[in-house]
Amino acid sequence: MLLTDALEAFLVSRSAEGKAQKTISFYRDNISTYLAYLEEARLLGDAWADPKTIELFLLSERSRNLSDFTVHARYRALRVFCNWLVSRGLLQSSPIGKVREPKRAATVPRRISIEEYEVLLNSIPVEGGVWLDNRDRLLLQLLFWTGLRAGEAAGLQTSEVNLAGRLVFIRKAKGRRSRYVPLPRHLDEPLTRYLFSRPQFNTPFLFISCRAFMGFAPALTGQGLSQMIRRRCAAAGLPAYGAHAFRHAFALTMLNQGGIDMGILAKLLGHSSPVVTQQFYADWETDSLRRAYDLAELAISTDLLPQGNEPV
Repeated sequence: MLLTDALEAFLVSRSAEGKAQKTISFYRDNISTYLAYLEEARLLGDAWADPKTIELFLLSERSRNLSDFTVHARYRALRVFCNWLVSRGLLQSSPIGKVREPKRAATVPRRISIEEYEVLLNSIPVEGGVWLDNRDRLLLQLLFWTGLRAGEAAGLQTSEVNLAGRLVFIRKAKGRRSRYVPLPRHLDEPLTRYLFSRPQFNTPFLFISCRAFMGFAPALTGQGLSQMIRRRCAAAGLPAYGAHAFRHAFALTMLNQGGIDMGILAKLLGHSSPVVTQQFYADWETDSLRRAYDLAELAISTDLLPQGNEPV
């Protein structure tokens, strides 16, 4: 089987598993980059399955001044592809198993600060505001206090919000992992205000787009939500943030100010495993480090202090 044919079969297999189109595009783009490298370097036959060839490819990508994240993405895509080839009997062993995983520099997740969040929220009128103001305020509060992804927040249906039980059911989650997320008590009022002010349309979706002014109400999309955030940030004189900046703010605030357990945070964020959460946020869990340091410093200081009738 030609490598290009194997790639197409691999993508069909991922689609059959129910992988999102964004995930399929991730595999296609990164593996196709490797195939383009092979063609340009005139590496024919089985040379593609040589660990040295993969290492040269990753080095080539790094020499193009691509970020560590991008180079690592190439590696991850090839690893999944090679493992799939082995599982289908098209390879005896995975060549990438002999390739060291590229290192990624730890970078602080870009997030909106609590102070910026308050400035943004206060820039949107409450009293006398139009229904769009009520919608946008509710969305910003929901993102900051639940850590939902853009698509998850935009795709919420009214029936999935349980005010009495203070829970939001996330049905359309990444990786098809449905979950419940607690709803803060202080969102009762903005949610009620929005529901009573929005145009009345027969739609199951909680958030409708601004095209309701035109007489129809399609559901808000993740892209539309991101555009709204950028527009509101500009009006408030803030940097242009995306929905994920609120998700990161939620995670790090819960870890540092809230002291939440990493496993619970993983469930709230909808991660497949606490390991994923640990890898992404553990380096920036500063408050727990500070508390542990303070306790250790106190213990050391106590040992150094004179005890009983010891001479000073």
